[in-house]
Amino acid sequence: MEELPIKVQGIVYKVKKDGTLFVLCLKRSLQDGGFWHILTGTLEANESLTECLVREAKEEIGVSNVKSISKEIHRFLWEKHGVPVWVFTYAVKIDESPIILNSEHTEYKWLDLKQAIELVKFDSTKEAIETFQSSYY
Repeated sequence: MEELPIKVQGIVYKVKKDGTLFVLCLKRSLQDGGFWHILTGTLEANESLTECLVREAKEEIGVSNVKSISKEIHRFLWEKHGVPVWVFTYAVKIDESPIILNSEHTEYKWLDLKQAIELVKFDSTKEAIETFQSSYY
């Protein structure tokens, strides 16, 4: 099946009882680049962006109880093999669900916003987390 040229990213976060906010960072497997990133997936035919996020949360991190999804907080355009791809970013709030990684990732970390911005590889992802930070606080 041919991939649609639309990706969705989720800044997966949780808020502790004391109000501290943590963002989930995922390390891609070596065959997928081996870098730190956030939840990302490709939109499937007849699927909304938010449905894609819910599906990706279940498939990639084993979370089936998404508490809320924000309005779109960031978007950018990049090229994959010469094809323009739109990437839409949302904040995805979850509870204390355990994280169960699929084969696309080798590890995960819950980090504060500053640490997450420093860890992720791509500037576009850093910008998305910064936009989330300015809208959340």
